[in-house]
Amino acid sequence: MVPASLESQKHLVKDFLPVIVGILLISDSGSGERYCDKLQFMNDGVRLIAIDIDGTLLDSKGKLSEENKHAVDAAVDAGIEVSLVTGRRFSMAERIATLFDHDLTVIANNGAVIKTSRSHHLSYKDPLPLPAARQALYATRAFRSSCVAHSEDSECGQLVCEGIDPNNLPLRWYLDKSKEDVRYVESLEEFLAVDPIQLMFGGSVEVMNGVIQAVIPLVEAGVVKMSRTEYLRNDVSIIDILSPTCSKAAALKFLLARHGWTPENLMAIGDNHNDHDMLELSRIAVVMGQSVDELKTAGRHVTATNDDCGVAQAIQRFVLG
Repeated sequence: MVPASLESQKHLVKDFLPVIVGILLISDSGSGERYCDKLQFMNDGVRLIAIDIDGTLLDSKGKLSEENKHAVDAAVDAGIEVSLVTGRRFSMAERIATLFDHDLTVIANNGAVIKTSRSHHLSYKDPLPLPAARQALYATRAFRSSCVAHSEDSECGQLVCEGIDPNNLPLRWYLDKSKEDVRYVESLEEFLAVDPIQLMFGGSVEVMNGVIQAVIPLVEAGVVKMSRTEYLRNDVSIIDILSPTCSKAAALKFLLARHGWTPENLMAIGDNHNDHDMLELSRIAVVMGQSVDELKTAGRHVTATNDDCGVAQAIQRFVLG
């Protein structure tokens, strides 16, 4: 872990990097007026870029394009902080974050965890309170074969379930990617002794709509928060049951406050329902060309699709210029 005093010095250097670069460029090229205009935008404009991973940063095959990688690295080189903000658990998001040249901040589990991608420094955690988790499990008992609890019993986290419906192909595929972390138990209620990070339900849109209806009373009572991600073309829906104070926006507010920034300094890029709150928070809200229709409202900017490097185009347009 980096000592707090050293961490503060790192942030100070990062904050003034554009100024230092500007002085060098002005003295070297004489193009002071033009660069000062751009420098003013950088100082008063975007300081933090929040990027969703699946359906946004990655293409439809789950690959990171060279264009998107270059744009993210270029933004960090210019003194902008970039955070990958995702519904993935940290160990799965880390596989993407470490493809970049820098130690990026990762907001995982839809805002429940904030860690750095390489140093694994944990700066924020908002798990689902155990009593709330047990209430949610009881309310959704009819859907237990679609439920996975995200636990922290091992360094990379565990996926705990009672048993998965063999016909639930999306959830089977999800668990097969992390076989080493999957643990089967007789009873989730009995297994959970501490606050889990979250409960997750996955399956067809129709079945997951049943989960939503079962959880709505708990959401309305402020016991839990519910996050939804849908891929209608593939008939896949993911429902995350989270702490009532957990969201992508809440985690981003923490990051902004740590730097002394405000939502005016935030640019967010997303494509799905679980990105709604961070898009609402940001001054510059960008949605992908193939995003769900409800996000393409309220004057939000629409970039190219994830297969056409929409993230790179947005960063170039609003940050790098």
